[in-house]
Amino acid sequence: MRFTAILFCLFALAVSLSAKQAEVVIREPSDWMAYVSCPSGLSYSVTDYGSVSLNRIFWKNTALLADFRLPREGEFNRLSFEYTSAGPLRMTATYLTEGAPVSDEVFLEAGSKTFSFLIKGWDKGKKAASLRSVALSPLKGSGEAVIRDVKTETVPLPDGDTCYISNGSLKVGVKLLWGGGVSYFEDRRCRIEGLSNLINRADEGRLIQQSYYGDKAGPDYEPGTAFGVRWTYNPVQGGDSFRNPSRLIDFTKKGSSVYIKAQPMDWALDGRITPSYMENTYMLKGNVLEVRNRFVDFSGMEHSVHNQELPAFYTVSYLGRFVCYQGEKPWTGDVLTERDGLPFWGGGYVPECHFEISPSNTESWSAWMSAGEDYGIGLYTPGVTLLVAGRHMYNGSKDPADNATNYTAPLIAAALKPFVPLEYSYLITAGSLKDIRSRFSARKGFADNFAGYKLRRYAFN
Repeated sequence: MRFTAILFCLFALAVSLSAKQAEVVIREPSDWMAYVSCPSGLSYSVTDYGSVSLNRIFWKNTALLADFRLPREGEFNRLSFEYTSAGPLRMTATYLTEGAPVSDEVFLEAGSKTFSFLIKGWDKGKKAASLRSVALSPLKGSGEAVIRDVKTETVPLPDGDTCYISNGSLKVGVKLLWGGGVSYFEDRRCRIEGLSNLINRADEGRLIQQSYYGDKAGPDYEPGTAFGVRWTYNPVQGGDSFRNPSRLIDFTKKGSSVYIKAQPMDWALDGRITPSYMENTYMLKGNVLEVRNRFVDFSGMEHSVHNQELPAFYTVSYLGRFVCYQGEKPWTGDVLTERDGLPFWGGGYVPECHFEISPSNTESWSAWMSAGEDYGIGLYTPGVTLLVAGRHMYNGSKDPADNATNYTAPLIAAALKPFVPLEYSYLITAGSLKDIRSRFSARKGFADNFAGYKLRRYAFN
């Protein structure tokens, strides 16, 4: 089989402490070989090669460098690679944990970036002692790749499995061991007794989180079954329907913001992690939470158009009245659409649960409000074309762990593109209906969503 070798560069410490930083560059002289120019002073060994002669190394398989020197000795639970690549790559890093080798597969986007990831078992306090090898292989086509820096560090573990950010108005928690989805949203000015966390967190499929839909079949892909029907390719940030959580890849907390990167599970398959990443940046800005989302799929599968949840949004059952705007005079205080007693949204097309947003209507927010008080939680995703909303097992419970819940999904109709980021932002706030609407109105132009994606009105599959 003909193999297009990758072009690779590794930065490492010189054997001498006085030696300067250097690069190892692999260039492509043919469609099956790679050429390496090896500056002096680097400490590494090369395996999986065809021949070596005068600093020229030829591969017929994946490029693999082993036993190279780390920038810093000692234990670590986080690895960072600074690199440049002309195309997407698969990287397998092998390190020692408790004296045994552990291989960790990650995916790198094209471009000049830094990719960081927590080692396997970080949440259980495990640390790695040394990085033994790095292997790279192209996911699409061929091109040049350069790794300029390798960094090891030990980051502190969070207190519990939820990372909180707060200010005088809001307290927000993201559940790290469920892919970093929002599991806690508290309005500190709420005076309704027993109502603190407004978000339902009964299982990995609830929360406020990213979720995307592809096709039911693809090369080497066999879908599972969920809710009694044959499902689709469905990366879900929290985990799968078998209660397997997604993997947290990285997180950083700075003041009243937190960054999350997760590798989601495939919802209808038992323990099948997807070759994709979801990123979230959560930022508290006064009485509003701003969330920036990013999704990149590395499966290589081509998909048809599906409705995409942006995001999937679950509240406590107590907030059971749905409100949105469907008129033609956005941001003017025009009459709202209000619905009590919405049915369950699943099990096929349910007309009562679909609220279409016209192309001229930019006021695409919605809210779940309490039945007896003028109080609730609002969600605003600019640029969506349809809102799906409904209630499941409604009982008016204020318990975030109750199976009863309310659901909203602002939707666009789009086909997932392999290796192409899908990016969007949304806002969340809580309070009276007037407060929710005015806060969103004040920030109505805060985001321009879905750049690079061709959108359709809606799709029912």
